[in-house]
Amino acid sequence: MNDDIKIFCHRGLYGVTDIGPQSDFDAKGNDVFDYPPENSYVSIKDAFTNGFNVEVDVTMTKDNHIIVTHTNDLTLHSKDAKIADFVSNKTFDEIKNLKTGMHNNKSEFLTYEKLIELLSNYEKALINIEIKGTIGKNLISEPTNPSLIEVLALKTPKNLINRIIWSSFAQSNIINIKHKIKNANIAQLFDVKKDTENLIYPDRNDKYLQLNLETINKLDKQIKSIHPHI
Repeated sequence: MNDDIKIFCHRGLYGVTDIGPQSDFDAKGNDVFDYPPENSYVSIKDAFTNGFNVEVDVTMTKDNHIIVTHTNDLTLHSKDAKIADFVSNKTFDEIKNLKTGMHNNKSEFLTYEKLIELLSNYEKALINIEIKGTIGKNLISEPTNPSLIEVLALKTPKNLINRIIWSSFAQSNIINIKHKIKNANIAQLFDVKKDTENLIYPDRNDKYLQLNLETINKLDKQIKSIHPHI
């Protein structure tokens, strides 16, 4: 395989949605609930062990602990969560008692510290960290003190920065992580909506960008003109 091609496992080796996959069986007819849940320690560790890189998602508790989970909405990740239970309005002690996954493969929510420890144990592994919002179902970002990005920058060892790619649908997250970590590797995520569809969400400050050459070129020029060091 070309050394320039990197394979990233989406949320770990198994990619099994925490509490509600689209199908109960994989392509071979195996019950997907027999696999570890997405973004879990085992799912990420097994991806690294098999020589793959990993994409994960992070958000932050109200007492500034970073949790590896796909969305802020805890009801999508734990059957023990209640409506309006979000990572951002719970303390770490409250969340650590919740379990993700199904059947006998339930898992504790993975902390950022454990994720970094895993990465440090696999010297050739790379990780793509998608920066999520910290408020509500739609992952709306609003000012917190400290911010999620400030905590990420504080808790990321300098010797591992070159093995991390920071990504987000929000341009502001990409720019802000670059300000906090000067040599950070960054990646903009795009939406695939049609030109006629509204890309601006009524309760967001950011918007999802359409995936086309015009948007990519415009974004590149915009970032370089405002932030020439990026």
